[in-house]
Amino acid sequence: MSKKFKTAYVVERGKVYNADAIIQYADEVVFLLTGKERGEEIERLLRKNLLTFDPDVDVIITNGRLLASFVLGTIMKELPYYNLGLYQNKDYTFLRITAERTPDATSI
Repeated sequence: MSKKFKTAYVVERGKVYNADAIIQYADEVVFLLTGKERGEEIERLLRKNLLTFDPDVDVIITNGRLLASFVLGTIMKELPYYNLGLYQNKDYTFLRITAERTPDATSI
C-alpha cells in the first residue's frame, strides 16, 4: 500500500503525540530537533535538517516547544506551499498551507 507522504518531518524527538499514527502516513520519520537546542541553534538546525524537505511529497508535524514551531513557521513561509499534519481526535489530518498563509479548504 502506498503511503500519503515520503517523509514526515517532526519538530522534536520524544514529543510525538502518536508515532504509530504518523507511520501509517509516511515511509520515514525525521526528527528536526532533539528538544535540547537553545537560541540560535534552533534555527540553524531546523534549516540544516530541512535541506532535503520536498513540499510535494513530505509533511511537517508540529509538536514540542512553541519557540521551535514558531521558528519553523518563519522558515516554512519561504516555500510556496507545504503540507502540515495536525493531530486531533486520535489521528492525523493534513492541510496544504500556501504562500498566502491560508490552509487549503480541502484536506489532502
